[in-house]
Amino acid sequence: MKKLAYTVIGVGGILSLLILAQSILIPFVYGVVLWFLSRYFKNLIHKIPFLKKNIPNWLVNNFVFAIVFFGRRLISGLITRNITSLLENSEAYKANLDKVLNLLNTTFRVDLTKQISEFLETFDYTTILGNIADALSGALGDFIMIILYAAFIFTEEASLSSKIKKLFSTEDKYKKASAVLTRINDASSDYIRL
Repeated sequence: MKKLAYTVIGVGGILSLLILAQSILIPFVYGVVLWFLSRYFKNLIHKIPFLKKNIPNWLVNNFVFAIVFFGRRLISGLITRNITSLLENSEAYKANLDKVLNLLNTTFRVDLTKQISEFLETFDYTTILGNIADALSGALGDFIMIILYAAFIFTEEASLSSKIKKLFSTEDKYKKASAVLTRINDASSDYIRL
């Protein structure tokens, strides 16, 4: 009984901590995703022999970071503009939907208009689209924190291998752990890239 109480208290504490720290954790997760994407593009650039030999690593990092930064900004801008356009033109979409429903009703002799209109009366798409737009603008507002986290991860990337090596007493244990970390890194990079 005591273990169950400790487990419930522990899980409750962890959930409370995650909820309280979400303003720190969410930008951190975005920073990690940004770092993984940057590493993917960096590896693509390093596959070109001329660039790998003649361009310093710091310049490649800055170039890749700029590509990911402007790409993310472009995509979020497109999404925000599309949602705004959808909200502004919702009446035109509703008229087109009514025409299609009337055509389906006469073709299949089914009263889809009544069923869909009952559903649409309870479905508040403007609130849902507004919430999506708010979430996107909130994520853009956290972008400075995201940049700081990603920059911190970039600066620590160079010394991470030596720090991990110090954790293990023998070279064999380090190689095994390094192989596992490489597999995790590759799988995470592939997942995030896709």
